[in-house]
Amino acid sequence: MREFTDKMRWTALGYALKALAVALTRIAGKDARLARALNEFDGVYRFENRDGALYRYLIFRGNGKVAVTKRWCGDPDFILTLRDPRAFGVRTRPENVLEALIANKVGQEGKMHYLYQFGFVMSLLEGYFRSKMRQNRGSAAKA
Repeated sequence: MREFTDKMRWTALGYALKALAVALTRIAGKDARLARALNEFDGVYRFENRDGALYRYLIFRGNGKVAVTKRWCGDPDFILTLRDPRAFGVRTRPENVLEALIANKVGQEGKMHYLYQFGFVMSLLEGYFRSKMRQNRGSAAKA
């Protein structure tokens, strides 16, 4: 039963990463800072489970394109090992990620530059959504 549950979680993770890739690509068309970051960034991330049997690759191609795949030839630039996938949910907050790192629920391997770059891209995405929320609150208050 645990193996089935793990496969279901990794299927969900694959879909979440694909949704992230689509969102980044589409929003880059509307946000110049995110577009510039995606055009300048080239890196491959491997998200894997504890034993490395289940995994997905998130690929930043350096031309504004982001992709997710199960296959990649070559070594990834950064590996994130999710030792306890239950620690992450749809609404994971930054403080939860830090807590998971401290509790050794996530392993990391690779050049820290890639981790920082990924964090920077995610902060630009979050900033875009925050600005949209502020705009929506402002227009709702005027109505």
